Amino acid sequence: MKQVLIFKLLLLLVLAGCGSVPPAPVDHFYRLQPVALGAAPVPAITGRVLVRPFRAESLYAERPVVYADSATIHQLHQYHYHLWLYPPAQLIQDHFVSSLDGVLDLHGDLATPNVLEARLVAFERINEGAAGRASVVIEFRLTAAGTLRLKKVYRAEQAFPGTSMEGFVRAMEGALGRVYRELVEDLARRP
Repeated sequence: MKQVLIFKLLLLLVLAGCGSVPPAPVDHFYRLQPVALGAAPVPAITGRVLVRPFRAESLYAERPVVYADSATIHQLHQYHYHLWLYPPAQLIQDHFVSSLDGVLDLHGDLATPNVLEARLVAFERINEGAAGRASVVIEFRLTAAGTLRLKKVYRAEQAFPGTSMEGFVRAMEGALGRVYRELVEDLARRP
């Protein structure tokens, strides 16, 4: 009888514990919307451009959103439940192509003499208390018929008010737009 009572008490404790477990956190996925470059200069590139897959290493090759706090800017972290829809290199390449459609002919193939490569150096959120900044650094390299025409590292940051992830994503779109515009301006100056 005593064993049955202990068993019932243990069963009751287990069942009571199941009811008090909070729900599991929900994953949030973010994507980028194309940006309009406005009246962009005409790039001095003849023909189509083959866009090779963008590259990223380390934390920037993974889907979690990377962030740093301004007080400990040298230390990077990843959010557990805030993820990019695709790994950042793929996400930014898709964003780049859709944003520059009409400015450059980015539908080249292996026979195309113009080849654009990119390496993602930084792609992160910087938290500053009640506000933040989106920060991106991309190295672009353009070759034409095997000759290096451009190799440059582009940097942009854009502030956003509040602490929402939606504000951060919109700021990142703006920062990327500034990088793309600067790239197009450089391509317009190069023969």
